[in-house]
Parts: sequence; C-alpha cells; structure tokens
Amino acid sequence: MLRHDVEECSFSKWYHQFKDITIPSDIISLPTEVKDYLLSDGIILPKSCQIELDEARESSSEYEDEVQDDEDSINDNVPDFPEFESEIRSSIAKYGFVFPKLNWSSCEDAKWIQGLGSKCSTLSDVFLLLKSSDKVVHDLTQAIQHCLDFNEANEAFNYDLILREWRHINPSMEFRCFIARNQLIGICQRDVRSFYEHIGQQKNHIIEDIEQFFCENFQNRFSIDSFVLDLYRPTNNPNDIVLIDINPFGEYTDSLLFDWDELKSRVTNDNGEDFSKDFRFIESQFGVQPQRLEMNSLPLDVFNGNLDPSVFQDQLIKNG
Repeated sequence: MLRHDVEECSFSKWYHQFKDITIPSDIISLPTEVKDYLLSDGIILPKSCQIELDEARESSSEYEDEVQDDEDSINDNVPDFPEFESEIRSSIAKYGFVFPKLNWSSCEDAKWIQGLGSKCSTLSDVFLLLKSSDKVVHDLTQAIQHCLDFNEANEAFNYDLILREWRHINPSMEFRCFIARNQLIGICQRDVRSFYEHIGQQKNHIIEDIEQFFCENFQNRFSIDSFVLDLYRPTNNPNDIVLIDINPFGEYTDSLLFDWDELKSRVTNDNGEDFSKDFRFIESQFGVQPQRLEMNSLPLDVFNGNLDPSVFQDQLIKNG
C-alpha cells in the first residue's frame, strides 16, 4: 500500500465529508508527549486518572487506608496532560459515553480489561483502553512505516485521538465491504465468530441496500478509488445504514472470509465478470471462525477464568 492511500483512510481525513452518515465524533490532536506515553512500557495512568480512581474508591471503607497511601505516593514523575485531558472530559460531557480510537484502529483488542468493554464514561476508562491496546501501538508505529513508499526523512504524521459517541452496535448487522477501482467487489459479515441465521434469510436485501448506499455516497466521491468500508445496517432501509469506518485496501485490513490475493486478482481481472454480488457470510455453526484479536490479547489467567478482569486491572495499575 502507498502512504497516500493509508493517510486518506485516516479518520480525520474523511470524517467531515461523511459526517452526515456516520456517528458523531470529536477529533483531538495527539500531542507528542502523549504519543510517547502510550508507547512507553507499563501501565501508569496519568495523575488525574489516579486521583479520579481514588475518589471513586473513597465510598468503600475497604479502600480507605489504601486510598490515603495512594494519594501520598502520587509524585511529579506520574504523567500529566492537563490540556489534553480537558478535551477528553469535554467530549465525555457532550456525549455521556464515548468509544475511543486512533486514526485507523479502535481499542477492541483491550476491551476485556473493562467491565463496560469499549464504553468509556471517565478519563481513566479512556486512558486504560489506549494504554492496553496493541492496535493503538500499531497505529503509532507501523501504519505509515510499513507503506511501500515510506521515507524516514518524511516520517512526520499528525496523530489524533477520536472519541465517538457511544452507540450499541449489534454485531450481526455489521458488514465489511471491499471497493476496488470504485466498484463494490465483495461484501462480508463483520463478525466471523458467530452464525446469524437472519443474514442468509435477508441476503438479497442486504446486498441491494449496501450497493445503493455505496453508489449514493461513495462511488466516484471518495479521494481514492480502492478502500474498505465498515457499515452498520440496523434495519431494512438503506437510508438507515451507518458508516462505521474506512480502511485501506490491502493486508493492513483484515479480509475476513475473503483472501487478499483473491481480492487483488479481481482488481486486475478484465474479463468483465461481475463480482458485485459476491457476499460471504457464515452459513452454519460449522463455519464459525476462531476467536481473533480480543482473545489473543488476554492474559492466560484471565482467559482461563482464574482471575477476574477487574482484579487484574487493579493489579496492573498498581504495578505500573
């Protein structure tokens, strides 16, 4: 993939153009010191987060002595980003609950660490997800650097924290759509870990609705002609389809039930064959794919049920 193609799929590049068909979001510039903090070892939450967590514990007598000790231990070496934190708090106040991501990736691989998953209502929630996510590290260290035309002399890139208004998304209604040369060449159910009977029953309607949405909003309207869309289709009305994300067309993006060699061969196929209705979904329980990123990111004690995630979270924060 070329750097230009990856950059055009950065959230801040496309959000304002497609604002009316996606989830309301705030874009907060990521300061260099915050980027360095996210890439540093350990999980030491910023000073404001530690104070926030202590205040939440004060209502429990079990933590009284511990809280006092923690307050005494907070020192000048603990990271502090007052202006950046203020912007995060403003977004939370506006939306109530937010869903954090960076320019390309969400923190879905780290959602196990919180009781509410990726649903954040406090500063601590946001920082804990960001600091625990391997996908965040990937965005900051590999998204641009792995492009074919990457040049270290021109490595600079403006990273952003995206705070999206929290919406409950039914995974059975999410679809990944592959677009090449401004043609829709493939549609796939997004959650390949589950079998959803209604997808097969509504197959033709799903294809028609997504094709209509693509033609009306994206065909020959986006800055690049090959990309991948993540869409949410909550009803049988194409006007209700919601744009979730735009991803680069290539190995950077999970091809799910397709194969990238197969998809790329269709781009170069000149025999006029129509691939627009190639819709792939799990047709039975036997087709369910294994757990992916979320399970791969779990510590073994949590995965095996030997340790409660909330207990692990407390231990992690205390140990830094």
